[in-house]
Amino acid sequence: QMAKDLKRILQSQGLNMFMYGFNFVQIEQFMSIEYHFWCCISVSMVVVFGISLACGISVLGAYLVSILSATLGLELYGCIYLLGISFQPLVATTMLMSVGIAVEFVAHPVAAYEFAK
Repeated sequence: QMAKDLKRILQSQGLNMFMYGFNFVQIEQFMSIEYHFWCCISVSMVVVFGISLACGISVLGAYLVSILSATLGLELYGCIYLLGISFQPLVATTMLMSVGIAVEFVAHPVAAYEFAK
C-alpha cells in the first residue's frame, strides 16, 4: 500500500518518477499482478475459443471449453485465498499453466463428443 500511496502522491504533484532500488522494483511488480493475471486469463480464453472453433468444434462446444477452463482458474484463485497463500509471480505462473493444462482435459472429451455425432 505504501508504494501505491507514494506513486499517487508523486503523480498528483506532476512528477512522473520511477522509484528505483531492489525493494521498490520488487514492490512495483506486485502492484498490478492481479490485473495482469486476469488479463492473461481472459486473453487465453479468447484464444482457446478461437482455436476450438478453428479445429471444428461447434460454437457451444468452444464456449464450454473456454468457460470450464476459466472456471478452474477462478476455483484455484479461491483456493489460494482460502489457504492463505500470497499471490506472487510463481503462484500466478502456476495458475496460468494449470488453466492451460485444464484446456486439454476439457477440449478432448468435447471434441470426441462433437466428432462422434
